[in-house]
Amino acid sequence: MFRRSETRRYITAVGCAAALALGMAATAHAQQRQLFQWTGNVNQEVRLTLNGSRLSTTPMGPREPGRGTSNVMSSMPQRDGEVRVTSTGRGTVDVIQQPSARNGFITVIRVRNPNAGVGGFRVNAFWQPAAGGVLGPPFRPGFGANRVALRWSGNVDDQLEITLRRNGVSHRTIRGRPPFGVSSGVTGALPGARGLTIIQTQGRGSIDIIQQPTLRNGFTARIRVRDPQPGFGRYSFNAIWR
Repeated sequence: MFRRSETRRYITAVGCAAALALGMAATAHAQQRQLFQWTGNVNQEVRLTLNGSRLSTTPMGPREPGRGTSNVMSSMPQRDGEVRVTSTGRGTVDVIQQPSARNGFITVIRVRNPNAGVGGFRVNAFWQPAAGGVLGPPFRPGFGANRVALRWSGNVDDQLEITLRRNGVSHRTIRGRPPFGVSSGVTGALPGARGLTIIQTQGRGSIDIIQQPTLRNGFTARIRVRDPQPGFGRYSFNAIWR
């Protein structure tokens, strides 16, 4: 049983920890900056590469209609941070290379159109400092020390499997129609000694880890999204290191 003075100290400590986590998350959000906006048509796949203030578009499909139009708002900061994207268009947009000192602070974003014919996309890319991996609510002791391995959101019909590897993220439809409005950001290589856990922030169904990353599977994680209702449901989650 806590004495009254010990209880006050405990409550104060928990309150300070929550306030610190909130402050760190708020600071990271305040330091977020938009890097660029890109608009274009995609037949199969294009990749957007931001090196400093130079944005280049590389057609990966054999019949891409053009390079699109872009507006670079800010050059890539030369310090640790992570890139996330938002997008419109019936396809997927993934950050497949996060900027780091090892790659010269270059980011690569993949835009894919799984549907027949040409589809229009609008991509917004944002950068935030490494502290952006600190999570806000729900608070618990040590929670702020966890790092986000993957942020993902998209519209899912029935069942979707998401695969997270050291070099990026991909997905395949298990049942139902292909997802759309997908946005994802990988924040770094998966550690081999620790597993992942899911913090689901949106969705009417379930999101589960069906394979933890280990040395035997090449540090590959698999995540299953199950949407139990007819039509598309909107889902978003963070996969965090334990």
